[in-house]
Amino acid sequence: MRNTVLRRLRGFTLVELMVVVAIIGMLAAAVTVSVMGQSYDARVTRVKSDFDSIKKALKLYKLAVGRYPRELSGLWEQPSDARKWKGPYLEEYPPLDPWGNEYQYAFRGGNDFEIVSYGADGGSGGTDEDEDLSSKTINER
Repeated sequence: MRNTVLRRLRGFTLVELMVVVAIIGMLAAAVTVSVMGQSYDARVTRVKSDFDSIKKALKLYKLAVGRYPRELSGLWEQPSDARKWKGPYLEEYPPLDPWGNEYQYAFRGGNDFEIVSYGADGGSGGTDEDEDLSSKTINER
């Protein structure tokens, strides 16, 4: 009877503990790989959302002033030639992309403008996470 009581109190062997630690390590690695792959997709989704917010701010600016601003800073600082300006039109300025870089804005006249995020590298061009994201092409993704 005493032997059965001692067997119950013995606990786990070192091999059993190492097997459990190995299994936990494999599960953690699988979850990390899964989450890492989704972080870029989440950033692209945020860029899409930011583009929508900036486009709405640009439209509000155009309603008040009668044209789009020549520079993105016109959404939070009144340009000297915008008498009817009622801004600021953005809560966060300058707006930063998910990588901490300022969004780029190009106004070409009329209703033609483009907002760009240069991606993780912060510079023009690139592939994968360094790829440039444009307000004109992002919905094709």
